[in-house]
Amino acid sequence: MKAGRYFREWFSFSRSEKNGIVILLVLILLVSFMHLFKGYFISDKVNDFTEFETQITKMEWELKNASQKQQQTEGNDTIVLFEFDPNTVSAADFEKLGFSRKQAETLMKYRDKKGKFYKKEDFRKLFFVNDSVYAACEPYICIETEDEVQNNKETRSFVKENKPAILVELNSADTNLLVELPGIGPAFSRRIVKYRERLGGFSSPLQLMEVYGFTQEMYDQLKEQVYVNPSLITRINVNTVTFRDLIRHPYMTKEKVIRILDFREVMKRINNMDELVKNKIIDPEDSEKLNPYFGFDQ
Repeated sequence: MKAGRYFREWFSFSRSEKNGIVILLVLILLVSFMHLFKGYFISDKVNDFTEFETQITKMEWELKNASQKQQQTEGNDTIVLFEFDPNTVSAADFEKLGFSRKQAETLMKYRDKKGKFYKKEDFRKLFFVNDSVYAACEPYICIETEDEVQNNKETRSFVKENKPAILVELNSADTNLLVELPGIGPAFSRRIVKYRERLGGFSSPLQLMEVYGFTQEMYDQLKEQVYVNPSLITRINVNTVTFRDLIRHPYMTKEKVIRILDFREVMKRINNMDELVKNKIIDPEDSEKLNPYFGFDQ
């Protein structure tokens, strides 16, 4: 009985004491809970969003690029005009003139079936060339006459042995100087100058082989008499160039131009050629060809 009395004396609490014990237990449980689960609510790590932002930028570019695919395959409403011969123009250059890929294929099939354009008006034979399209293209159509074709064949067949050998800088020579080279007549001299203007200048004499109709035999005849001054090349500022100006370059296609301009819009600035290659905007082979012509000024 005495032990029971002592027990009640020590472990009997008043109402206020009981309330205090309950509050204390609740606080202990809260502190324990916070200690156990603080890792879920409080983080000492400083989050680095650099990689996340990079991925977002990449996704934005890819989405925008995907939105252009339909336009790439069906053509562009913007017509970029330059001199062309419908008998010799390539499918890629025909697309640059603003025609669709399907229309370019139609032209190639017409020529494959021995179709020929003898005068400017014949360009209307193509079903997709209406009056308004012809009116826009007519000043730029340059059809080589039969006399010029024959003259080119005769010119390629002999070397001008009766004239002394001269050294010609290809980026500054005019047509009068170019015809002094072996194997080059008036028609080819005009082609060389026109192609040089589209390029922005020659970076290598070997680029003469890119001129329509220019053969290895012709190049071998004059390769010792020509050289280039790279400082005369007109560079393209990739950070400010427009679609219309960039598509004119012979090494550009609509797909490449759209990819470059879309990438520039997302990144705000392109610093060098390596960025275009690293992000697979252009391939390494294109990089080598375009390097003399691309600049990256602000």
